Order: sequence, then structure tokens, then C-alpha cells
Amino acid sequence: MTKILIVGGGNIGVRHVRCFQATGRAEVSLGELSEERGGEILRLYGVSLHREFASALGGRPDGVVICTPAPTHVARAGEALSAGCHVLIEKPLSTQMEGTEELASQCCVLISPACNRLSRARGWIYE
Repeated sequence: MTKILIVGGGNIGVRHVRCFQATGRAEVSLGELSEERGGEILRLYGVSLHREFASALGGRPDGVVICTPAPTHVARAGEALSAGCHVLIEKPLSTQMEGTEELASQCCVLISPACNRLSRARGWIYE
């Protein structure tokens, strides 16, 4: 079974937890800093819970879905790629250009959905 780590337990993260579980083909875990929020998701969905990103990556997930606040997307994605994981980053890719080129150099494929909050990065990706 494919091991998927969802990072961030906000509304979008919970949506990913539900959808991956619904496939019946993924073992889903959650990385969430808030003990209260993580505990609530654990009770509702029965996923394993990690409070630290490094320990979550230590579980060797096949794929990581980044659903944290946008300013943390590039750093978290870079860590996951360095750990050998496939990565899906929720939009926007980032709130600034810094780090996006390095992130792209770690990837085989980088796809960014249309998102006006980072139009400069989107333009760079299409060049």
C-alpha cells in the first residue's frame, strides 16, 4: 500500500486525508504541529499523527502532500524531495521567488496551477 504523508491539518489537509483514505489504496499519516488539531483529526480519521516533520519523513512515505501555510511550502517540499519522496504542493507554490529555482532543480517535473498570488514564479516556470 502506498504511504502518504499529509503535512498540515487545516481544511485542505483534512480534505486530502479524506480523499486518500477513500481510495482504499493509501496508508495515510498526518504531520500537524497543533496537538489539539492533530488529536481531533486522529479521532475522526484514525491516521497516525506526527508532531515533527523530520520524524514524519522518518516513516519513509512514498508521497508527501504539503498543506501548510504558503510561506513554508518550498522549504517543506525541499526536505521531502531530499528524503526521496514524491511531492504535491498545495497552491500557491510560494509567496516569494526565493528557493523556487532550487526546488525546481530537485524535481523531474514541476507543475504549478494558475495562482495570481505568485504570478512571477508562474511566469518563470513556463519559460
